[in-house]
Amino acid sequence: MIIEIGLIVLMIVILIKLLYPELFTPTPPTGIIKGTLKTVDGIAVDEATVVLKQNGETKLVVMSITDGTYEFPAMGLGNYNVTAHKDNEDGSYLEASSDIVLNSTVMVVDLTMVYTRGKKRQLPPIRLCSLISCLINRLRRGLAFA
Repeated sequence: MIIEIGLIVLMIVILIKLLYPELFTPTPPTGIIKGTLKTVDGIAVDEATVVLKQNGETKLVVMSITDGTYEFPAMGLGNYNVTAHKDNEDGSYLEASSDIVLNSTVMVVDLTMVYTRGKKRQLPPIRLCSLISCLINRLRRGLAFA
């Protein structure tokens, strides 16, 4: 009787493993990349485009919010490049970049943006998921939309 119950339980476990293999596959570790964008004078830079690249490929594009913060949620561990850019109306722009290694659950990358006079740069288009991420961040922090 006990052997029969054991075999039934074993068969159920095998069946579950065959039908739902993702339950038995460990998910790769992920981490959050977040930070604050400021000028050399310590002023927060809002509405800057922040691009996350891995091996030269754009992974995600977000916008910084009013207090200059940005966040890339649930990224796989590894090497990345974070670049922030904001065009000004007079043709000048603010820019900063940093290569990072994401090897923990949270990586804070605070960037100091440098003012440069010159021609505006072409940036990758913002994907809908980036816009939604920005809206969610603004709502989460209770900030008004301009």
